[in-house]
Amino acid sequence: MKRKAAQYKIERREAQPHAFIERRALLRKAGLLMGQVSTPLQCACFLPFPYYAKWAFEKLGALTKRRLNRIIYLNNINYFITEELIKVTKTVGIAFADSMEYLPFEKYAKNKNFVSEERRGNKSIEFTLSENGRALKIIGVECGIGKVNAASCVSFLISDDKADFILNAGLSGAVTGLRKEDFVAGESYIECDFDLTPLGLKLGEKPGQDFVYEADKTLLELVTQSKGIKTGRLGTGDLFLADEEKKKFFLETFGICAFDMETAAIASVCHKAKVPMLSLRKISDDAGDAASDSYREMNDRAEDSLTMVLDSLFSRMLKCDEIWK
Repeated sequence: MKRKAAQYKIERREAQPHAFIERRALLRKAGLLMGQVSTPLQCACFLPFPYYAKWAFEKLGALTKRRLNRIIYLNNINYFITEELIKVTKTVGIAFADSMEYLPFEKYAKNKNFVSEERRGNKSIEFTLSENGRALKIIGVECGIGKVNAASCVSFLISDDKADFILNAGLSGAVTGLRKEDFVAGESYIECDFDLTPLGLKLGEKPGQDFVYEADKTLLELVTQSKGIKTGRLGTGDLFLADEEKKKFFLETFGICAFDMETAAIASVCHKAKVPMLSLRKISDDAGDAASDSYREMNDRAEDSLTMVLDSLFSRMLKCDEIWK
């Protein structure tokens, strides 16, 4: 029976039931005791009996939270199997609001070994990046514009695809300290249009729950290693902000530096699900009276600059030990 040499080394051994590696030694050999994982993992075991082989592989799979590709039974003949590399996989879900924000990422993904499919009514594309035994499963989704679309998309990425991280990328209007073409990563997020003021609450305040959501510190640190990435609080609402007075009011009330229609809703879902998240935005306009024309001009260009920042972030995530704890 032939196997690819790069994946498996198979040696025939004489049947020696008494020599079967006992369970504790097997786990130690895989480097898994006390939560320690070696990279790459060397998983080795004698397989004299299918029952014990099945237990061993299931135990390893459960402890490391990863699936092993196959269990090999060869007609009760003892073989020594070494799987030279077991990848630890993390899933990253990315929400893009509209088609022109999604298109550059789709083109980027099509240079990978990708799968394109519909997820809960939304276009999506999936591929995997790997390095040194670590793999990032990337799922980009065109979620639709607005808070409800964004929140539902991210909820499905977390519940259906078991996303370990959530990212958001798109265009925003500048409120203060930013200019067109700037990049900004959100340190925190708030919904500026959530209004229970007639009931005595502050604008944006949600009774009995958090309403200012924080970005994941590790993701924020990694993305700001790219040149020129600014940081600040991002405001969100179900409206296209193109009003100087309202912009001034949001700045004074919430201290935001930019405004969009998705990020705080995504952050709210991730906060409740305890999933690390980060929103990365490019400034398309000044959120003033001429904002719509400026936004359309940039959106229609469908530039890949946000995608390139995401690509750099993926590379750093693969190298960052904190991500893989």
